[in-house]
Amino acid sequence: MEVVIIKIDRSFVTGVPNAIENVPITSAMINAHDLNIKVVCEGVETEEELQYIMDKCSDELQG
Repeated sequence: MEVVIIKIDRSFVTGVPNAIENVPITSAMINAHDLNIKVVCEGVETEEELQYIMDKCSDELQG
């Protein structure tokens, strides 16, 4: 079975990049994009979160 989509839960997106405890796991999951895995970030609600996620190349956002 092949992984084709990773969905990042809101709990990991909350407060990035200022929530230092969420940055490593969120960045690692977004980096799955480099392995041709589609990445979807859930619960993007602030401009800071949006900018961080967009800079890391997420494929889709859900707010």
